[in-house]
Amino acid sequence: SWRRLDQAERAAFSQLSVFRGGFEREAAAQIVMGTAAAPRRLATLVRKSFLQHDPATHRYHVHELLRQYGSEKLNADPALETAARDQHSQYYCERLGHAVEGSKDSELPSVWDAIQDDIENVRAACLRAATYWHPGHLVQAADALGWFYYRGYGNLQHGEITFRGMEEALGASKAWPSSETFDRARTMVRILAWRATFRQLVVVDKETSKHLLRKSLTLLDGPNLTDGDCGVERAQIAYQTGYYWLYPDAGTARQHFAESFRLYQEAGHKLGMGYALLGLGRAASFYGSQDEAREAVSQSISVFRAIGDRVGESEAMGVLGGMVAVKQFRFREAEDLIRQGLSLIH
Repeated sequence: SWRRLDQAERAAFSQLSVFRGGFEREAAAQIVMGTAAAPRRLATLVRKSFLQHDPATHRYHVHELLRQYGSEKLNADPALETAARDQHSQYYCERLGHAVEGSKDSELPSVWDAIQDDIENVRAACLRAATYWHPGHLVQAADALGWFYYRGYGNLQHGEITFRGMEEALGASKAWPSSETFDRARTMVRILAWRATFRQLVVVDKETSKHLLRKSLTLLDGPNLTDGDCGVERAQIAYQTGYYWLYPDAGTARQHFAESFRLYQEAGHKLGMGYALLGLGRAASFYGSQDEAREAVSQSISVFRAIGDRVGESEAMGVLGGMVAVKQFRFREAEDLIRQGLSLIH
């Protein structure tokens, strides 16, 4: 079958082995084939049984054994391999970052769904960007990927593994060019903060989470980031610190969530605002201030509803019903809120 391909088809298929979990025609055109050649070449590879095309999803798939065979062929040409993997990394990192940064709030749910289809490509792209440090590729992508996992679109354990891999890869190189110091340090702060989040959620490892948050704060307060606007990074750290303190000291947690909300609000980060308010509501409820908790969670619901975020709205309704309303002995209201929340995601 390989001998039936001409030289251009062999080169194209070997480069397509960089994809994970399938791909769309646009991605193949941008990374490997060029827009003009993509339809014809992809059709040829489908006809010769090297690719499968799913007309329902408009995605192409490669059998794993064939992908490994193509990868071996690609590895035999180091220059071609480097170019293909770098282009793959750049494409998905920029697509991830720009999709989230450039989308209207109401469009974010469809953005998360699109990321889910390509999550294996996104993971591979981000890990390569961290390993070989491509300036700018990872700054926005890391934050978007963190929110993706945190909101339940992907497996949380995979999130922890992915961010641990990015931390190790990015930290392996100590000599950072002076022109890239800010972006690299800022990216590491985001990676550490999200890893702290997943570490606590996946294995309830609060000490490691605390250590990671301290490392991120040390970077934020260091000389490399003193002249930059890092409000979103500080908001994320304050948010996770709130959950660190939630059970042992709800009063301290409440202060951190309030700080997180203030910083997210200043940055105009509505998704972060919604979750910070939700955390504030939980902390106030644990503290015994149910009226304050009701106000904070109600505001959270309003924020999520305004941006069309059904996942966040559902979670907030669950907290308002299952935590706040129950503690206020409003059992019928609690049941209604929980049912409404469930109806949003089922």
